[in-house]
Amino acid sequence: MPRGPKNLKITFTDKAQTHFGGIYFLHEFVRLLQLQDRMARAIKDARPRTRYSVSQMLLAIVYPVILGLDRLEAAYFLRSNGIFQYLTGLPQFPNPTTLRRFLYQASPALCEQVRRLTDRLTAGLLQRPHRRSRLLLDIDSTVLPLYGQHERAHRAYNPKRRGARSYEPLICFEANAGLFWAGRQRPGGSPGTDEVVPVLDQCWAMMPDSVREVRVRGDHSFYSDDTLTWLEDRHAQYAIVARLTKPLKQRIITVRYRPVSTHWAVAELSYEATSWTQKRRIIAVRKQLEERDPQPTLFVRGRYAYHAYVTNLDLLPEHVWRFYNDRAGLELLIKELKYDYGLGHIPTRRFNANALYLQLLRLAYNLVVGFQTLCLSDGWHQATLATIRHEFFLLPAVLARPQGRPTLRFPRHLPSREECEKLMKNMRSLHRDPVW
Repeated sequence: MPRGPKNLKITFTDKAQTHFGGIYFLHEFVRLLQLQDRMARAIKDARPRTRYSVSQMLLAIVYPVILGLDRLEAAYFLRSNGIFQYLTGLPQFPNPTTLRRFLYQASPALCEQVRRLTDRLTAGLLQRPHRRSRLLLDIDSTVLPLYGQHERAHRAYNPKRRGARSYEPLICFEANAGLFWAGRQRPGGSPGTDEVVPVLDQCWAMMPDSVREVRVRGDHSFYSDDTLTWLEDRHAQYAIVARLTKPLKQRIITVRYRPVSTHWAVAELSYEATSWTQKRRIIAVRKQLEERDPQPTLFVRGRYAYHAYVTNLDLLPEHVWRFYNDRAGLELLIKELKYDYGLGHIPTRRFNANALYLQLLRLAYNLVVGFQTLCLSDGWHQATLATIRHEFFLLPAVLARPQGRPTLRFPRHLPSREECEKLMKNMRSLHRDPVW
């Protein structure tokens, strides 16, 4: 049986190794987008800068998020990784205290500038690799539990910590392209129309001129006359979960249902709630319960569980129901945001700082989506960040300088070698066709 080495000497003198060698691919994509230059022109901060510019500070937060260092303190060891700093063009990686102070002192104006820059990037990525004439927007809110005292945190619905304070940001995704279309940090509790409409305004302001049709899907939090009227005034089609009030419950249990499968049946009716100014189409869905079914969370009457949607789609009731069910993919995207991008790790106790952090997460998410769409082959377009990170970013590498030329050396038998070669070929084509 082979034995291990006996007289192995250990030293800590090598400065040319890193296990973040693949960050070069992402930074090259960022360079092709001219993102740092655009940040320098579009984002102005009145605070004095000594060592780091605003664009460098923002990217110093974005890169660790993509690499899985979702807490500011976890990025500390990047300060000793000279190869990472060399590959990303940072003169030196900021101290976590510096990053936290930068977020703490962020003004709402800085957050707004970052949001507008991300809006322009997102609209540009939407049109690649081909122009789109239709948008499918999925909008939702998600609970972020908080520990300690945080500004503007409210006690509201919290499935994990009942009665605890939380944030509940509004999140909107473009379902076809998979882009994080819009986001807004907000205190806990169900969003009101005064919070939903500004997010919808942002969604519409970002749309390219080529878009001719917009469809919106949302849960019962967006079931209000003001929101529906706003969508109708802009000729948007929607399917939104109806809040089952007592009058609506009485209506949906009396209509005649048409079976569409063994246990499911659908019906439609015209309904005008007390606060509405007009009648709207309601699609009701009924499921026949069996003894082995778990305890239902829907409205139950007798042997049936009911739920309903308000819609202006010109589709058969069962098609509206299936169209809304496709929205389930949004829950997976939010889960990825929480666990792969660190959305659930609130970095500070100040609301404005956390609002800026949400916009930086949005920028990081859309950079990864753009990297997948424009640089990787088709088989990687649906991969999660965790997969992309381990296959392309967390790669061991050595920086050598044969004949004075910097050379990044990866292992000979790298599993993703073939894909990395395709990746570099696709990047060369981006030089001739700018994204935005």
